Amino acid sequence: MFNSLDNSFIEWLNHHSFMSPFINKIIHVIADRDEFKGLIFMLFFWSLWFYSSKNKTNQKILLGTLLACFVSLLISRSITELIENRPRPMINPVLGFQTPIGLTSEILPKMSSFPSDHAALYFGLSIGFALISKRIGGLLFAYTSLFIVLPRFYLGYHYPSDIITGLLIGFICIYAIIKNKYLQPTLDRIVQWETIKPAIFYPCLFLTTYEFSTMFDNIRHFASLLLHHGF
Repeated sequence: MFNSLDNSFIEWLNHHSFMSPFINKIIHVIADRDEFKGLIFMLFFWSLWFYSSKNKTNQKILLGTLLACFVSLLISRSITELIENRPRPMINPVLGFQTPIGLTSEILPKMSSFPSDHAALYFGLSIGFALISKRIGGLLFAYTSLFIVLPRFYLGYHYPSDIITGLLIGFICIYAIIKNKYLQPTLDRIVQWETIKPAIFYPCLFLTTYEFSTMFDNIRHFASLLLHHGF
C-alpha cells in the first residue's frame, strides 16, 4: 500500500516538474546547501539560547533538543544501513524517474532512501524549539516542509513514507529525551557550566552547533575513510 502511494506521488510530482533549467538548479541548491538547512536552524538555536539567558529551563530544553536530534540521526542512519536497501526514486527502475531539466543524475545521492535523516533532524529541531516558542517552532516546521522536504521529493531523493518515518523518529526522540527525568541532572550540570566555565562551555557549544549545521558531514566522511581503510 505504502509503495503504491509513494510511487504515485513521486510520479505525479515528476510529471509536473519545471521546464526551466534555472528554476531546477535553484531547487537543487536549496536542497543541498547547508546555508538553506542547518545554518538557518542553528541561527534560531542561538537566538533562543540568548533569549532564554535568564531561563535555565529553556536552555535545558535546547540542549536536550540537540541531544535528541543527534540520537535521531544515529537511529535513522542505523536503519538505513541495517535494513534492505531501498533505492531512491531517481534510480528506481520501476518509476522511470526523469531527472529535472538542467540537472544530471550523477550529482544526486545514491544511498538508500529510508528513512530520511533530514526529516528526523529538522522536524525534530522544529518540535524541540516549539517547546520554547510555538511561533518559531511552527515557522521552522513549515520551512522544513516547504524548503527541505518538498525539494527532496522533487529531485527524487525520498518517498513520502521516508519523510513520515523520519518525522516520527525525530518526534519520539525529542519527547523521550526531553521528558526523561533521569537526564535532567546531567542537563542541569551542563547548563551550570555556562556560568562556571564560559570559556570552555561556549566554544564547545559553538562547535556542536557548527556540526549540526553541516549534519556532521566532516565527521561522517572521516569515519567512512577510516572504515574504508580497515581501521
